[in-house]
Amino acid sequence: MFLSAIVMACGKGERFGSNKLMAKLKGKELIRYTLDALPAELFSEILVITKYKEILDLVTEYPAPFFGIYTDDPEGGQDATIRCGVRNLSSNSDGCMFIAADQPLKQKSSLQKQIALYQQYFQKGEEHFVALSFQGKKGNPVIFPKSSYKELLEITDGQTGSTVLRAHPDALVLSEACCAAEMMDIDSLEDLREVERILLQKDGF
Repeated sequence: MFLSAIVMACGKGERFGSNKLMAKLKGKELIRYTLDALPAELFSEILVITKYKEILDLVTEYPAPFFGIYTDDPEGGQDATIRCGVRNLSSNSDGCMFIAADQPLKQKSSLQKQIALYQQYFQKGEEHFVALSFQGKKGNPVIFPKSSYKELLEITDGQTGSTVLRAHPDALVLSEACCAAEMMDIDSLEDLREVERILLQKDGF
């Protein structure tokens, strides 16, 4: 199975006040938590879609299958980020994990479990959307089958991958995360401080 990943790293960070993905969390850039959580050995390509030069430079520190892809969309909208990512996927791609870059508490074991579930369906010739979840509530990331790429390319301003998911409700499968903290994202400085508190008390996490 040729599995792709698209790391969505274009957000404007309006509530945060700056490029939140380069903010330091325990001395480490926020985006590195996402990149380091990805089980790179299970992917054939990992595309980091961004409009920020500093993130493109950071991605060069990671070996293949990590690749930085520049998008010049001034708004950093999810729809443009998704379309840019899908356009740059290899023609061999059998499925793609779309993952937000601002959820630093993702656990590699949860992503491995999610990928294994997608692969089980793929090997049976079944195409499903597999979303990470907690206690039955869908979260991020989501693995999209190749058959949905055309629909993703057709989403318009203000739409997201959820638009495509809603068109295929019976094809969605949930994969349980290790803990609720994996669903936390960083939108403000207060969020960053809360995540840092959790990391400092990692035994509880």
